[in-house]
Amino acid sequence: MVGLPIAIAAYFWANRLLPAGLAGRETPEALAFFAAWFLAALHPALRGVQRAWGEQLAAAALLWATLPLMNAVTSNAHLGVTLARGLWGVAGIDLTALATGALFALLAWRRFRTAPRRVDQPQGALARRGL
Repeated sequence: MVGLPIAIAAYFWANRLLPAGLAGRETPEALAFFAAWFLAALHPALRGVQRAWGEQLAAAALLWATLPLMNAVTSNAHLGVTLARGLWGVAGIDLTALATGALFALLAWRRFRTAPRRVDQPQGALARRGL
């Protein structure tokens, strides 16, 4: 489920990192998308499904929340400029990326906070009663 948003963020990162004049740049952008999606699909097999959920949510949070920073480093159309000039359509992309990153961070935090306990730890009502 989280693999697709990770792949989309990877596409946006590739879009910012590849030189604008690169011929056929859509190919490496698409490769970044599919490579990230493939790695996200492979990740649970290597780390376990329960652990992978939280890790992928955290990765999505990091990728999305830092997109506006990458935009500021690679272009002149960053939030400092677009908000000051009232370019809401352009600023909206960075603001949406920040909001998406914040949402994934909240989900990751909740996942890590409520992750299932290990088998050797007491669980349930009987454990709370000391039984």
